[in-house]
Amino acid sequence: PSVLNALSIRPTWPEMGWQGPAQMEASLRQAVRASGSGAVARGLKKAQATQVAQLLDGVLPCTVTLDREGAAAASGCRERLRQRLRRLLGRASEVPSFAAVTSVLRRIERDLDDEERWRRCAPRMENALTRLEHVMNSDENFDLMPLLAGLPPRRRTRTVIT
Repeated sequence: PSVLNALSIRPTWPEMGWQGPAQMEASLRQAVRASGSGAVARGLKKAQATQVAQLLDGVLPCTVTLDREGAAAASGCRERLRQRLRRLLGRASEVPSFAAVTSVLRRIERDLDDEERWRRCAPRMENALTRLEHVMNSDENFDLMPLLAGLPPRRRTRTVIT
């Protein structure tokens, strides 16, 4: 099994303190060059970290250690996304497609508050916010459909009165 396969038990890349696999790989390479070892997963519960180490047993020498810095990076991800979201909501009235932009931002806000959707979609939420920031900082006309396509479908609920 590869490192990425072993990390398939992970919650999300941001919850492990990484923006994605490329950042993890770059950090790992730098740490190995500097000290001979490096983190592949941060911010995991001990049971998850132990499972990753077991999956990599025989492939790479692994240990599970307490990493306060990595845990702090991982736990701050959701709050950083919330702060970015609040800043964008505060500026949404400045863009021509105010209602549509606000709708997308409110949807991301709901997904941030939903534990299951957060775990599944954190990288897509971060990507959507990055793209919205870029568009809101430029004078480009933009289509929100690609942003919506990158997010999970909304849950449809129905109220039945009996």
